[in-house]
Amino acid sequence: MEQTNKVLLQNTAARLFSSNGYDAVGIQKIVDCAKVTKPTLYYYFKSKQGLLDAIFSDHFEGLLKELKTASISYDGDLMGALTRIVDSYVQYGIGKSDETYLQLSMTYLPASHAAHTIISAYMERLEEFFTDFFRQAVPVHGNLKDHEQILSVTLIGILNNYMIQLLNEKLSYSEVGVAALVKQYMYGIYVL
Repeated sequence: MEQTNKVLLQNTAARLFSSNGYDAVGIQKIVDCAKVTKPTLYYYFKSKQGLLDAIFSDHFEGLLKELKTASISYDGDLMGALTRIVDSYVQYGIGKSDETYLQLSMTYLPASHAAHTIISAYMERLEEFFTDFFRQAVPVHGNLKDHEQILSVTLIGILNNYMIQLLNEKLSYSEVGVAALVKQYMYGIYVL
């Protein structure tokens, strides 16, 4: 029962935060919707920020695990590997839509926001994953050397926008769409 309450609180908070905004949702609303008491929330998470951190911890652990699995078979085929990684990112995001929308809505918070340090720590891990991926590609693709971080940051920006469009149903998921996104990322507007 204890683990059920913890998961219930995280799922309820993720749904409420993603649909209403983190700042607009208070602890009372979360516990009312989850049908648990405030002491239960405080027992597991200590605070609203602790709850947010737990949501992101689980979300990013799962996401990074998927991305690492997708990148294991990198064999010098940069476009193929990126397509697998982007597809994993997108499919994971669709499957965890509340957590992903919450991630996307909080990624660009100003540094002065109380939750900035929480989301920025997880986004740094995501950036680190992509930067390391591009570093691994340097021996085969020497032109990437010394550009790994900017490649990582720009790819995350494109992925974030693509995910928002998917989650808001302005685009539909397809493998062809993912492949086109990767191709455009790699070659720019001249491939359109």
